[in-house]
Amino acid sequence: MAFNLTEMHAGGTDKDNGDGEIPVAEDGAVLGYLGYDVADEATVIAAAEAMGLTLQTDAEHGSYYSFPLLWDDSANGVNGGLKCEALDANKEQKEIDLVDGAINIVVGEIDVQEVTWTAGEYWTEAGGSVTVSPYVTGDPGTKGFVIDLETGLIAQLTNGEGAIGSAYSALNTVMINPEALKATASAADASAKAADNSALVDLTYTVGDAESIKALAESLGLTLQHDDEHGDYYAFPLTFKADENEAVDANEVEMTVNTVDGVINVVVPAETTTTETTTTTTETETTTTTTTTTEAVTTETTTETTTTETTTETTTTETTTETTTETTTETTTETTTETTTETTTETTTTTTETTTTTTETTTTTTETTTTTTETTTTTTETTTTTTETTTTTTETTTETTTETTTTTTETTTTTTETTTTTTETTTTTTEASTETQTSTTTTVTTTSGEVKVVSSEIVVVAKEPNFYFSVDDREFKAADLFESIVLVEYLSDTTSTATDITDKVDFNGLTPEALFADRAGTSDYEGVYKGYVSAYYNGEQLDAKSLVYIGVKGDANLSGVVEIADATAVLTYYAKFGASLNPTLINNADPNYETLAFFLADVDTESTAGANSDAGNLLINDATNILTYYAQYGASLNPQWQVIIPSLADIAGSLWADKAGA
Repeated sequence: MAFNLTEMHAGGTDKDNGDGEIPVAEDGAVLGYLGYDVADEATVIAAAEAMGLTLQTDAEHGSYYSFPLLWDDSANGVNGGLKCEALDANKEQKEIDLVDGAINIVVGEIDVQEVTWTAGEYWTEAGGSVTVSPYVTGDPGTKGFVIDLETGLIAQLTNGEGAIGSAYSALNTVMINPEALKATASAADASAKAADNSALVDLTYTVGDAESIKALAESLGLTLQHDDEHGDYYAFPLTFKADENEAVDANEVEMTVNTVDGVINVVVPAETTTTETTTTTTETETTTTTTTTTEAVTTETTTETTTTETTTETTTTETTTETTTETTTETTTETTTETTTETTTETTTTTTETTTTTTETTTTTTETTTTTTETTTTTTETTTTTTETTTTTTETTTETTTETTTTTTETTTTTTETTTTTTETTTTTTEASTETQTSTTTTVTTTSGEVKVVSSEIVVVAKEPNFYFSVDDREFKAADLFESIVLVEYLSDTTSTATDITDKVDFNGLTPEALFADRAGTSDYEGVYKGYVSAYYNGEQLDAKSLVYIGVKGDANLSGVVEIADATAVLTYYAKFGASLNPTLINNADPNYETLAFFLADVDTESTAGANSDAGNLLINDATNILTYYAQYGASLNPQWQVIIPSLADIAGSLWADKAGA
């Protein structure tokens, strides 16, 4: 079909059907879609008042103006028929009953719908699996959503799989990124009202082993918890990313999404700690010394009685072993204590005399002499001899001017029939790193005072790569392709001149359009010219070239034509980007092809960044505009991008800005 949005006109045939059958529309089927942006409230009210419309109100929508939507059944000045007509299978005109409608525009405060998303609580075991199913409550009806969760446990969640949940299975454009805990779903022509507590998305993972879970929990500062039902576990927070979760209602009005964070509890095995206490065995040797004292003998009658009083001094060594064991779980303590006591008792008995033995203990003091060795360091002084070299002055009969870049030159000139140049060179030697720069000097001897150009070269700094449209009929501009083009001329007096000639070169009338026409075999794609453009100066081709890529605007897959597949590629890119899946348009080792494809697909802003950025993004509008171009081309309406997208004329330096200026 082809659409004229300005006149709200559309037309189509079955010529692309190809199967010879004429389609039969079901009752209530849509003829086509015409999308527009509505003006601000003040403009709408002014237009309504100018048309004599009255403000209306109902309980569902509040205050609104009802703008009549009427069929135009007048004659078509182009083909002589009617503006509203249809042909049957035999190409005979059919009678049509036309029923007018209305466009109701709500004014005043718009009632923003609300919905609540809950992340949920989940239990799993280390080494097991878990399915995360955030659920919805209070849904008024949803046409599209983006959900974006995060958890520290993601580092130990592998083998992620995702599926749209039961809440929105009717939404047919779905992109899920389990690794990022993110999903997006939408439908172009449908909406769904979710049942309370139904899942938005189901994300299933394998959970890491117990040791990995413990290490991760410790790194995140989580503490081990316990309950009677599950035992020991770690609670990993599951939260909604701020400002990244959104939903639109059935009227494509953004809703307020209230979020409730959740948790993933991972059960780990209980720990059993066995503590073995080793007690050191102390062998104590106890020596008992017995001193016997004998008193004088007392004799009465004929009986001799010896009374012996013995005093024993015993030294006792008491060994106390204190064992302290601290344990947090179940502790088994094994203590072994072995004590060996050896006692030696020596007893001396004297019958009559008491012998007292005195033991003298001699203490030997060992004097240790410390010898200090003094080390003498000998410093050797090295004298460096500098040799002075005298350079002999040579007198010549030729007038010579010598320019030396890296020396200091004193020149003495004697006015006679000849000029002698004397060069005295002083060389200084230091202990430092030396950076040597070499400059090539050309010496020329002339016999007259005329200065001539001896040689020249071009110094080029190119801007690469460059991207153009196949319909660009403007000659290439040097400022677009080069940072600078400098002409360097070397003169006979050994001087040189440098002139920036960037604004003085041209391309002999060469245009992107002309190069694209000869693109065959220049690139990896049928729809791309890849090659170098050379500049000319005073009609002479310079060794100054810059790389260019040229393609068809709207051709996202670089096939060379604008087709439905290009719009599909843009929609897929948009959905994948929304799910953080790092989308691409082209799979090629040369990244410049991706940049070209993005440039061609970003039909409203023409960004050369190669990916979504502040310079431009691939959005649904780009896909819609590509479809509009395709439909108009299919209907032989000679589509023009600057008509489909009037804002192109605002892009400074663009083909469309130049056309508008002309």
